[in-house]
Amino acid sequence: MNKDAIHLTKRMRQTLILTSMGLTAKEIGAALKVTPRTVRHYQAELKRYLSADSLAHLVTVAIRRGLVSMSLTDDDLDDLNSENPMADIEL
Repeated sequence: MNKDAIHLTKRMRQTLILTSMGLTAKEIGAALKVTPRTVRHYQAELKRYLSADSLAHLVTVAIRRGLVSMSLTDDDLDDLNSENPMADIEL
């Protein structure tokens, strides 16, 4: 299955990418300028869409389905750089 088979909003895709990088809800919230509660909502929706039981399972399923990769792709970077969500956090 490819990333076109599942419709994700831009924010959900950004959340998925940052989650797959191991960032916490607080760190993702700071990067996307939303609350950690909003991040957890996006993560819950992603888990529901992908039938994942946990964040670790979510990332695994997302990698298997080609929604994210083990290393950031040009598409991932484009999604992240569109609003520069990484500007406020240090990795």
